[in-house]
Amino acid sequence: MKTRRLFLAASVLFFVAGGTAAQEERVVRGTVVDSVTKQPVSGAMVTVEGTNLTAVTGNDGTFSLPAPVRGDVVLRVENPGYTRAEVRLSAAAQDAGAISPRP
Repeated sequence: MKTRRLFLAASVLFFVAGGTAAQEERVVRGTVVDSVTKQPVSGAMVTVEGTNLTAVTGNDGTFSLPAPVRGDVVLRVENPGYTRAEVRLSAAAQDAGAISPRP
């Protein structure tokens, strides 16, 4: 009986902790576009500064990547033939909008 209670308590703790972690996910999305032509930039590398979290833009210039839940983040965009671009997002932001590096 004691083993059964211990198992039940551990199960409840597991589900509560798992639910909390799922609620703390943050995914940042945006689009990289050429600052002159306003065309999507494919293959650009977008990195959350100070982390190893990285995404590569698709053919339509869009990206989606996980970001730290707490605190502001700086996204760094790099692509050959363009200057490096950076954008700061507040702790609550999930939409980076359009990021426009210069050719």
